[in-house]
Amino acid sequence: KVGTTIQVSNSEQLVYALEMGFKPVCKAGSSAETVYNKAQTILKDICNDTMSNVDKLYAIYTWIIMNAEYDHLASDKSTNSELTAKQTRYYDSWFAEGIFNHGKAVCEGFAKAFLIMAKLENIPCVMVTGNNHAWNRVYVNGAWYGIDSTHGNSSSPVGNYEALTYTEFMFTDAYKTSEGYSSTDHSDLKATTTFDFYDYFTISSGADFKIDNASELSLIMAYIASTPIPSGSKYLTFECLLGASVSVNNVKSQISAKGLSFHNCYTTTNAAGKTVYIFYLNV
Repeated sequence: KVGTTIQVSNSEQLVYALEMGFKPVCKAGSSAETVYNKAQTILKDICNDTMSNVDKLYAIYTWIIMNAEYDHLASDKSTNSELTAKQTRYYDSWFAEGIFNHGKAVCEGFAKAFLIMAKLENIPCVMVTGNNHAWNRVYVNGAWYGIDSTHGNSSSPVGNYEALTYTEFMFTDAYKTSEGYSSTDHSDLKATTTFDFYDYFTISSGADFKIDNASELSLIMAYIASTPIPSGSKYLTFECLLGASVSVNNVKSQISAKGLSFHNCYTTTNAAGKTVYIFYLNV
């Protein structure tokens, strides 16, 4: 339905066109066409027309985090002048190609890939930068929210691992500032509305990950116990909020009752100021 078209030949032009609200026409055989086609293929697999925009953003966020990792080597090389045009993989890490072609990128690559996928689903999205970091803002359900797919790969105190976290999904500007990141980009698009992912996300039984009672805990643990685990995994992780009548020991007891093995648990705080419990189970 977008009327104004613009020809693009690389991913930077593709990002610009989509962020500005133009319809990109990719030059045949260009890197823009490759990225565009890969993004479309992924979206056809993870999104459908029955999903809400929040569900689509959830699917995009999850896909990026589960299929890409932060490129520490590229980031290090950028500081010591070793990065050259011949080192294509490292160079691509600053662009959407890092995510779609290599599964590795720095924060700019993550934010640009997220913007492309969100805009192709017709969800308003911009990229913002500040304090040597890049993330996104999206407009959904009548408000702007921050989303940071780079920091959705949470460093784990359990070991040298990264774990998927939803504390970086649909947050406020104040929350990002509390983490040490603020931006003057798109200053008219302020994210001030609180969204509680754990209360929103439900399983087929109707239970959500804000676990308020023993019955809901049992349903959630049955759901987790039935989750397929990729070969080579060391831990299965899940995160939740716990109501006043549910303790960590209650969760550990249910883990054991479902034939699973508890490894560790640590806590963090989400944008709503609530304590998020992240459980690690041995695989």
